Amino acid sequence: MAAFLCMAECVGISAILLGLRGSSWNRALPGGGQWSSIGCAAASGCRPCRPAAGGCRLSLPSVPIVLKKVKRMKTEVKKPDEAALREAGRLIREGSLVGFPTETVYGLGANALDEAAVRSIFEAKGRPGDNPLIVHVSCKEEIPALIDGELPENARRLAEAYWPGPMTLILPKGDRIPAAVTAGMDSVGIRLPSNEAARALIREAGR
Repeated sequence: MAAFLCMAECVGISAILLGLRGSSWNRALPGGGQWSSIGCAAASGCRPCRPAAGGCRLSLPSVPIVLKKVKRMKTEVKKPDEAALREAGRLIREGSLVGFPTETVYGLGANALDEAAVRSIFEAKGRPGDNPLIVHVSCKEEIPALIDGELPENARRLAEAYWPGPMTLILPKGDRIPAAVTAGMDSVGIRLPSNEAARALIREAGR
């Protein structure tokens, strides 16, 4: 079974998948309860990473983390070994969030075909619903299941030239992609990351 991860990037984030050398901070939720979130290295990071004090101060990442989808979010820090990737893949299949790297950013990933899991990314980050996510694949052969029609020739040539790597193709959205991923638009952004841990996680999530 193939798996596809959608991801919300965090500009300036200092602690996702490759780890955390500090403590997380808790952000109050409307109506009570808290999310335990990952702090950014600067106040200019992602929206939820801006406490009143002006931002968290965490050192650079070193080991992977897993984010479990619960009302009070639990953060687990793990090394990116085979066992950790298996666990992360299982959590993705169960609808949880997992932090993982690409060649450009760190971000929160979820099963791109699970609308409830996708929405939990927006909730955890305080991300506006009109800000679409990018779907990540582990190989080019997974793309046809995600798009409407065949891969255009110009897109195929770009993929051959620049993938794996930091290029996102904007393609017609297939019916399997929930509207939450694309913010209701009829196109979807797809990327094949060059980061080996990211591709391994996507493969594990599809087992």
